[in-house]
Amino acid sequence: MWGAKGESRAILNLGTDGTSSLTLSSAEGNLRALLSLDMDGAPSLDLWDAKGKSRATLGVDKSGAPSLELSDAKGTPRAIMGVSHTITKDGKVTTFPESSLLLFDPDGKVRWKVP
Repeated sequence: MWGAKGESRAILNLGTDGTSSLTLSSAEGNLRALLSLDMDGAPSLDLWDAKGKSRATLGVDKSGAPSLELSDAKGTPRAIMGVSHTITKDGKVTTFPESSLLLFDPDGKVRWKVP
C-alpha cells in the first residue's frame, strides 16, 4: 500500500525461510508496527513510537507461552509480563515463566519480580 506522496505505508513480506510479516509505517515513512510469524509459526506484534524507539512487544513463543514487554522512550525494557529470559554480566541465563512479572530500573537492572 502506498500513501498519497508515494511512500510505502504497508508491506506484506513472505520470506523464503518460512517467516512472514506485515509492516505498517507512518506518513513520514517511520516504522510504527510489525506483525510477524517466525519460521516456527510463533507470532509477535511490535510497536514503535514516532521517534523510532521500540515501545511494546506482544508475542507467543514456539511453546505457546505469551509475553508482553514495555519499554521507555529510550527503548530500554521497563516491564515484562510472561515468559522472559535475562542474562547477567557473567553470562548466566535465567528463564522466567509465563506467570511472571519483572520491573526494571532505567539502567536495565531487575528491581522487582514475581515469582
